[in-house]
Amino acid sequence: ATYYVDPVSGNDGNAGTSFGAAWATTQKALDTAPAGDTTRLCKTGTETTSAVIDAATNSGSLANGYINFERWDSTGSCLVDGYEIQASSSISNLISYTTAADSLKWVGVDFNGNGNVTGSLLLMDGTGEGDYTEYWRCTIRDGGANGALMRGRGIKFYECNVHSNTLDGLKA
Repeated sequence: ATYYVDPVSGNDGNAGTSFGAAWATTQKALDTAPAGDTTRLCKTGTETTSAVIDAATNSGSLANGYINFERWDSTGSCLVDGYEIQASSSISNLISYTTAADSLKWVGVDFNGNGNVTGSLLLMDGTGEGDYTEYWRCTIRDGGANGALMRGRGIKFYECNVHSNTLDGLKA
């Protein structure tokens, strides 16, 4: 199945199954979309969060496929660069993984700590957290510590721009 997130006109009470019935948050997509499905992140505006996005609420699998998060334009129809998820207030991490969260694929997402994330933007800190997660053409910036702190297996970054983090951009 294909789902949609629209941070401007979406509502997490919607079905999420079309651009006109999109969810408002990536968290709702992480909570709902099963392995092998795609969530189109529609660039109608910036998705702003004041809470850590918990990637552990759902998971892809190597056997059943990644949960794919892809950026789309403001009509939900065409790929464009830079769906932005930013922190609006002081939080520990922008996205946190646990051992239950793996096999996610992010394409064209701008993870922006906005100077409000006190830790790593992408936290995969324990053994096995975020296993087999991929980032394609993503930006990881303005974290209070590392851009990504990872200890999982098979974590890959392709053509990503990592900058302006207080400590390391990517740290294993």
